Amino acid sequence: MAEYDLMKDVDSDSFSSPGTFAEDGLGGEETQAKDTGWVSVTSSMISAVRYVSAEGLMYVRFVNGAEYTYAVPKQVFDGMLGAPSIGSYFRKNVYNRYRYARS
Repeated sequence: MAEYDLMKDVDSDSFSSPGTFAEDGLGGEETQAKDTGWVSVTSSMISAVRYVSAEGLMYVRFVNGAEYTYAVPKQVFDGMLGAPSIGSYFRKNVYNRYRYARS
């Protein structure tokens, strides 16, 4: 069964989510990651991830080029890196569970 890129055809304004950074006033430049510290991953859905402990934020770069920021605990990030399938772990443990913002 092929994995489907959840972010590929989705307009970020139409996302349903537990909440977004924009709703909380946390979106914008201050949440964008600099292009350093990225970890490349093997996935048909996600190309790289980054975690900033001081902010409690995980940055995700999808294979389609979209970048999103998720407010997740460090153990969620660590779990994703150690998972047999990064995309499956993301869909089960991050997608629609944590606040996010498009970077």
